Amino acid sequence: MAGKIAKRMNNRLVQASVDFANVFKAFNGTNYLALAFAFLQSGLILGLIGLLVITIVTDHCCQLIVKCKYLVVDQIINEFVSKQGIHDVASPKIGKLRERLERHLTYGDIARKSLGIWGLYVVNFALFFTQFFFCIAYMIFLGNTLQTNLFPFVNQTSETSLNELQSQKKNNTIVDVQPYARVTTAPAFPILVLFPLPLFLLFVLLRNVRSMGPISVVANISIFLGYGVVLTSLIKGFAVDDSVEYFKFATFPVFFGAVSCMYEGIGTIIPIESSMAENRPKYPSFLHGSLMLLFVMLGSLGVLGYLKYGDDVEQILIQNLPANTVFSYIANVTICIGVAFTYPLTVYPIIEILENILFTEGRIFGPNVTKLLVNIKNDNERAPLLSSNSFSAEDIDVSDLIPVAKTVPDSVATWKRNVVRISMVLIQTGFAIIFKDQFIYINAINGKYATNKPIKPMRNSKQFNKPINKQSTN
Repeated sequence: MAGKIAKRMNNRLVQASVDFANVFKAFNGTNYLALAFAFLQSGLILGLIGLLVITIVTDHCCQLIVKCKYLVVDQIINEFVSKQGIHDVASPKIGKLRERLERHLTYGDIARKSLGIWGLYVVNFALFFTQFFFCIAYMIFLGNTLQTNLFPFVNQTSETSLNELQSQKKNNTIVDVQPYARVTTAPAFPILVLFPLPLFLLFVLLRNVRSMGPISVVANISIFLGYGVVLTSLIKGFAVDDSVEYFKFATFPVFFGAVSCMYEGIGTIIPIESSMAENRPKYPSFLHGSLMLLFVMLGSLGVLGYLKYGDDVEQILIQNLPANTVFSYIANVTICIGVAFTYPLTVYPIIEILENILFTEGRIFGPNVTKLLVNIKNDNERAPLLSSNSFSAEDIDVSDLIPVAKTVPDSVATWKRNVVRISMVLIQTGFAIIFKDQFIYINAINGKYATNKPIKPMRNSKQFNKPINKQSTN
């Protein structure tokens, strides 16, 4: 008996840890690398105050979103009970309906209940659009980082530089022209983007958020390792730069935009909370803990990075680290792993929206609805109507009467769903290859212009950099 209790407690602890990993991963990515540059825009003291305020407001707003979900759940159940004339609200049927709503209610459902059908369209479009381009940005970031930071550069003779050197000699001008260029040995960019593709294709086949918990654990561990490496590098030889300022109100809006966009987990709050099952009551505590931990990470690297480098801090802090060192390689590898393992959580809202459009009852490729007649004329009133055949509540599952929190029926073939998921990944990969030189614009579309600096690859591995000319005197 004691062994069973211990095993059960251990399973609960493991599941709670996995759920916390999902909550934390929703907000934590490579965003900590941009905080030092953000502090450059705000000044040290103003930046700390701003970071704390944004963290508190983010926590409050995320809690409000979850509260809105449960208000909608209660309202739908009350309307259903009233319309169906059910007096026993504690009946198993109502309990089953509540569980289904709490588990499957989406952002679109909440918006539809609050704003009508146009609320559903607008929220789903915004969510799909932003998450889609987040995925593309991740792919471009991985390709760029692999190409520029993880493959060695070699010196290669530049015909352009040699021709310029001969031309300068003819004109009796003394110049310093490097007769070579630094050229990466990395494969072409499309090949590098395809490198993590098999992993993404496996990730996208996962059916629910909770099963992504172990992946989030790996991503968090990788990000913590990268954080530790960067922090160690900052502490090593630390000295305060003379250019540090405490208040910079003129450029504070840049800081505000950058830090606000670093809390980018808004699109996964409802799916993650819904997936937590028995741990749903713990979600507020998990959110508080995640954002507090994130505040410490962002604040520590932001403060130390700005204090050490001052006006010379880069938009991506890792670019201030010495190149071709163990620290830089570890930091880049852990960042790539963290970004790659963030992909399944990021792509999940896209898949959920697509499958609801394509495969739920009465949709394009979903089973036909023959039992129910849903009132679509007055969408703000979410109460469904029984068909003219007047089925009794005992004959059907009451949850089928509610036109929200729809799930893909088991009758839909698995291969059909997999084709949609795999196609989505391939389309995103194609966009990443096509728009590889527009990384900054992809981020701007997502409202993240100030948070990331693109690590631009060479257009091809054989292209030379322009020679460096330094004018000198006799």
